[in-house]
Amino acid sequence: VRAWFAGGNEVDILNDASDKQYKKILKSVSGVDKVIADLGVPESEEPLYMEFLLHGLSETEAISKKILERSLNFSDPLGSMLDELNN
Repeated sequence: VRAWFAGGNEVDILNDASDKQYKKILKSVSGVDKVIADLGVPESEEPLYMEFLLHGLSETEAISKKILERSLNFSDPLGSMLDELNN
């Protein structure tokens, strides 16, 4: 999951997303579904745990979290900067 963010990727979780969009947004983060599947979480609760994982990574400062007016944004600004230096 951290490698996905370190590659310059970011995810925006929209406040008004439908359940279907919410799941799709969270599953777009490579590896997050594998981590949650390994925990044996019931399928109906997977999106909640996926978002909880992202919040946990932001609290440990592995990735950053920005609370925006209409969404939450998770990214790795340092990874993005280092990626730009390599190009």
